[in-house]
Amino acid sequence: MSPRTVRADAKFADKLNQLSDNTRKAIESGTVKATEECIDKLLEFDNDSQNQLTRSVRVGQHKTLKDALVEQGCKF
Repeated sequence: MSPRTVRADAKFADKLNQLSDNTRKAIESGTVKATEECIDKLLEFDNDSQNQLTRSVRVGQHKTLKDALVEQGCKF
């Protein structure tokens, strides 16, 4: 594994650790799929909002996390 890969993985893990516990667990378990760009957008929301956004994906209200974020006004 290259040093660059290790640094990128560490950066991604740091971002995950900044999310609310429920949101982080949903992403880590694969229940909710999230790109790094989606995680960056999620970090702009408070913990309750993060939980609501990931819940909307888990219960089928939104197909993807990106869809939920776009509905909240995020631009990609």
